[in-house]
Amino acid sequence: ESLLYGRKFHRYRDAKRYGALVVAPMLQTYKTFGIRAEPIKPFLKPTIGSAIETLYADGESELEFAAYVEALLGRDGKVAVSLCHGDLVTSNIAIVDGASVFLDWEYARDWIPAFDLFRALSVPKHRNIDAMMNGLRAHFGAEMLGPDYSLAELFTLFIADYVATRPHQKRDVLDFWVRYGRD
Repeated sequence: ESLLYGRKFHRYRDAKRYGALVVAPMLQTYKTFGIRAEPIKPFLKPTIGSAIETLYADGESELEFAAYVEALLGRDGKVAVSLCHGDLVTSNIAIVDGASVFLDWEYARDWIPAFDLFRALSVPKHRNIDAMMNGLRAHFGAEMLGPDYSLAELFTLFIADYVATRPHQKRDVLDFWVRYGRD
């Protein structure tokens, strides 16, 4: 990455162009690698159930979130899966000659493309989250979701997966969900 002539993607300066600079080229990358529908559960952290149980002891939004996640997990649906970057945070995105270059592919794996793209949004209390989420919604089509989930439902499961490994950030990420995890 130090050999590239360009700059890092900046979450504040580039937020309004997230759809064009990040989502659109990554969607093309997923299509190139191939997209298939697979059951969602193997792609979720095994601790997601116990993390959800702890939310029932908390406030009203936590209760609503926990019930919603349990309902989604009970559906046992299929989701779009492709080879994904695995660590698509903004520091791994460079802008070179007006185009995106995705750096540090060492965590690449078969994963849920929506989760891969949500990863760039996963900084709690992100100032420009609205612009980035709008860019994601504008470019994300049904083929990238799979047959059984909406974008909001996948965002909900991403947040649950995130809380399963980062319980100390629960309050911040649940605020994300209140804003974006509903259709």
